[in-house]
Amino acid sequence: MHPLVPLAYTALTLIQSAPSESGVKGFQQFKFGMGINEANRIAGFGNSSDLDHGYVRYPLLKKYRIGGVDFDANLYFRDGVFSFATLDDDSLATVEQCQRRFSAIRAKIVNAYGTGNGHPSVDINGSPDEKDYFETRRFDTWYQNNTNARVSTTFNGVTCRVAIVLQGAASRLGF
Repeated sequence: MHPLVPLAYTALTLIQSAPSESGVKGFQQFKFGMGINEANRIAGFGNSSDLDHGYVRYPLLKKYRIGGVDFDANLYFRDGVFSFATLDDDSLATVEQCQRRFSAIRAKIVNAYGTGNGHPSVDINGSPDEKDYFETRRFDTWYQNNTNARVSTTFNGVTCRVAIVLQGAASRLGF
């Protein structure tokens, strides 16, 4: 088996969508614009939380494994319609492991959706051998259909926090 086959399979399971510059269609089998009841039939929800601007957050009961990491996933609905998804993981890691996670997930986003208008950025405070070292890497891109994909990693000297946001055109979060 070619060594890239497992990576390609993982990318497809992360974001089941053909590579395209047309943008994000949803997360896994959850498509932007679907209703709460339809989404709940696909995968069960935990308790909902009301948020600002009319959004309601529904945590998914199962974790989503991406690149060897188990992510907590949340779906956000406004007026009963699926608008965006977040995936989060906090785990112990070295700065090098955190950098590799960022690169791998960014590559999966680009492979699934195209580059859009995004460029990676890095903010570093201190040096890796200092106690208070802090590093944030971010890739935020918009597509022609006004959807957004964002991945960020934050390393604080001990843990690596990975966050993924997939945003539908109707949500316009602005962050």
